[in-house]
Amino acid sequence: MCIINRFMVVVCCVAILFTPSCKKVAKVELPELKVQKNQTAYKIPLRKLGVLSREIETASKKFSVPGVRDDTGASAHSGGEIQDDITEMLKSALNQIGGKVRPVSYDPGYINNMAAVGASKMVQTVPDYIIEGGITEFDRSLMTSGSGISAGATGTVSGQDIGGDVNSQDKSSSSNITIDLNLVNGRNLTMMPRMNAINSIKVHKGISEFEIGIQILSASLGYSDSIKKIQGRHAAIRLLVELGILELVGKSMVLPYWKCLPEGQPDEQFLETLKEFYQYEWPIKEKHYQVQRLLKAYGFKQIKLTGTLTQADHDAVKLIAQAYNFTATAFNSNLFITLFVNVPVLGEKTKISSEAIESVSMNSVAAKTHEVKKDFYTPKKVVQQNKPLNIDLTASDKNVTNGNSIQLFFTGNKSFYGKVIVVTSAGQVVQLLPNDHRTKNYFVGSKMYHLPDNIQDKYALTVTPPFGKERFILYAAESDFSPIAMKQIGNGLRSFEGNLESFEGQLGANIKKEIIIQTGP
Repeated sequence: MCIINRFMVVVCCVAILFTPSCKKVAKVELPELKVQKNQTAYKIPLRKLGVLSREIETASKKFSVPGVRDDTGASAHSGGEIQDDITEMLKSALNQIGGKVRPVSYDPGYINNMAAVGASKMVQTVPDYIIEGGITEFDRSLMTSGSGISAGATGTVSGQDIGGDVNSQDKSSSSNITIDLNLVNGRNLTMMPRMNAINSIKVHKGISEFEIGIQILSASLGYSDSIKKIQGRHAAIRLLVELGILELVGKSMVLPYWKCLPEGQPDEQFLETLKEFYQYEWPIKEKHYQVQRLLKAYGFKQIKLTGTLTQADHDAVKLIAQAYNFTATAFNSNLFITLFVNVPVLGEKTKISSEAIESVSMNSVAAKTHEVKKDFYTPKKVVQQNKPLNIDLTASDKNVTNGNSIQLFFTGNKSFYGKVIVVTSAGQVVQLLPNDHRTKNYFVGSKMYHLPDNIQDKYALTVTPPFGKERFILYAAESDFSPIAMKQIGNGLRSFEGNLESFEGQLGANIKKEIIIQTGP
């Protein structure tokens, strides 16, 4: 009985001491108001994109955002948990870039008001691109999880009830938000194919609760504590907006935008789109222009953005391929993508020495001088040199299967006049070079030429049935050949109406190099 009385005394003392502390009103202190800049994870990458638009020389582009809103309707039904209108966020992100990006405000009300006061002739800038889109997904409480523990006990002491219980609960949930942005041509309002940015973000909510209760001699005491943490939905949407603008503007200006992100990786879908544009959409001058702007970024500042490739461009590509350890046999989509992915920007140093870059500059001047001389006077006789003329003709592969392409390479130890033909497996004699698009047949010594040239030639040597042996022959001479009557067969090519022996009899060349390629299924 003594033990029980002591226990009750202790419990009562604890209760007496504990109760006032529970009733005491805590002092509430608020931090001093301070204005701070809104810094997000994409502020610096957006600024880097502006720098990138200058390092990879790009024409200024004008962008406009007419209005981007919540398309899910959740902003109204959730009490403003997400924004209804995110247009201003998009404008701020766009204006953050700088460089060659020019935001254009879209405000029909302002234009109408100016017209009403007699300023109807104000200059209205037409944007190159319009950004459209909206918040397209807001899935709340996609996943909810919880864990907890509770315990309680009751008993009787001296005929009086005594008991207590403890309860602890942890809960968490996540929601998903998605924003779709699309790029529209500002002049005809057509959507730019595959030029979009669709990104999602998960936001989380967590709750932790703790309760304890004690009942002694018909009196009860209790204590509870809880904390709730919610990741900001509005801040999450700003992150989606800034990433979407970074991606969309980078794509529209043909820039490797992922280089602006920490540990960014190449966008494979965008690279596939660029490859398709190069192969099927861009005209020849646009292809040349895109290559030249990359060559300048590699360090060849002397390259001019003319849309017409020169010998300096060819030499620059050879040096880049050597320094960056890849093979460049033709100006095609694969070469463009390789140059695009590896371009050194944003503080990355080029792997090409300044001496090599300067040598291209000197060669460019020399090549230009030589071309001018040939425009005014093309000699019928090549200047004789002490060494005899030797030529070489090789192929990328001597066994080529159906659907694959043949690439030829030829050179000479000194300048010469040349022709390249193929005798097909059916016996047809077709002249590949010169052709209606690549008319010159004078080739500079010690320079490697490739055939077909994806820039100058309008055909491809793609293997199709019937299969067999294809004979490719390079003819060379130190004086120009006499003209031979040939028939047009399309793609700038011509065929000889006769056999190979008759063709060679009329040509009169005394130097030739032949290679045989086996084609098959």
